[in-house]
Amino acid sequence: MKLSDLFESNDSNIKIVPLKIKNGWVNLHIRNMGRDRWSFQVYGKTQQLAFGEFQGFYQNGQNLGSVQEIVVVEKFRRLGIATAIYDYFGSLGYRVVPSDDVKPDGQAFWKSRKLFEDDDAPKPLLIRLGSYSIPENAPSKKFMSEFESLTEKLFLNPRKRSLGSCIVELKVTRFSEVHLADIQSSRAGDGTAMMNLICDLADKYGVKLTGHVQGREAFSSDTWKQRSDEWLLKWYARWGFYQEDPDDMDIVRWPDTSQG
Repeated sequence: MKLSDLFESNDSNIKIVPLKIKNGWVNLHIRNMGRDRWSFQVYGKTQQLAFGEFQGFYQNGQNLGSVQEIVVVEKFRRLGIATAIYDYFGSLGYRVVPSDDVKPDGQAFWKSRKLFEDDDAPKPLLIRLGSYSIPENAPSKKFMSEFESLTEKLFLNPRKRSLGSCIVELKVTRFSEVHLADIQSSRAGDGTAMMNLICDLADKYGVKLTGHVQGREAFSSDTWKQRSDEWLLKWYARWGFYQEDPDDMDIVRWPDTSQG
């Protein structure tokens, strides 16, 4: 699913916020994806200017957050769009810090904000698939290493892995939780095979799994079908996922180590 697919004009979950940049005003469209994760897009009068994702987290008594991905259309760069986005999330009470995989353009940006080289600045908890900053003895490191060996890297998006037609993005924390950030499949049975693999590895290494259920259209058995929250909750329940709080759609699965 493309990020733009999340932003339907009639979606009541979208919040639109005006942002001041160097040459005027733009509109920031944000959507809460659950577990303190936000997707956003920026629009001018007639076109999209930028998009990305923001992840909040709690560490050392502070509400922190980092932009996990941001893409600004080339001709609209250096207008202060990224700065305005960071400042907006800062206004929500987050202390915004660099992500774990800052690119060269991002390094220059953070140096200008005098945070990138601050050794005392808290480091993000979320680590993308393939990151080697996870401690070698961490269960999540062992989980990811075997998961990578059994799946294929997606050519167009190396953060995602594939098994058959099923594509998944996993994010892990230093507390050895693995979060299912995205999963989609275009052929019946491939999603089940992927979930079987993920849960088998979670049980093998004692890793807690988390996710967030959000009903949406899903491609399945060669036809488009609307997957409701209720349908998805039942689907995840097949592998032992459940809601810790019935008032939100966050789900968890504790590892079954009885077979180990």
